[in-house]
Amino acid sequence: MEDGDMIYVPRKPSAVLVFGEVQNPSAILYKPGLKVKDYIALSGGFTRDADVDNVFIIKANGIAISQESGKSLIEWDSERKRFIWGWAYNDILNYKLEPGDAIIVPTKIKIPTMWRPLIRDVIQIIYQSALTVYTITKL
Repeated sequence: MEDGDMIYVPRKPSAVLVFGEVQNPSAILYKPGLKVKDYIALSGGFTRDADVDNVFIIKANGIAISQESGKSLIEWDSERKRFIWGWAYNDILNYKLEPGDAIIVPTKIKIPTMWRPLIRDVIQIIYQSALTVYTITKL
């Protein structure tokens, strides 16, 4: 900063933050009517490692909203002025954001399955069970 420079701090946030597994994590200027999927598209879309099922939102006031938190059997659609039935309407990607909200796209955790030890253990259990049954029938 130099003499005479001014800093402007808006009273209300004017951007939506997009973090995590997107191509270009950034702050995007708020545009009324855009949904979570629109802001993710503006950030370049999901990466290969994105956990799309667990995307969540942190509101400007600190409240977290996830796929699970917004579920209800009946939902009021203010645009269409009617009730919506069922779970599909509550998709987090269709959530309308407000200025200052942050979208978090977590990394999908991949847990490798160790097939050889699993197969060995299953075969050993089957063998020991068969041996036990054979021994009991011979008594």
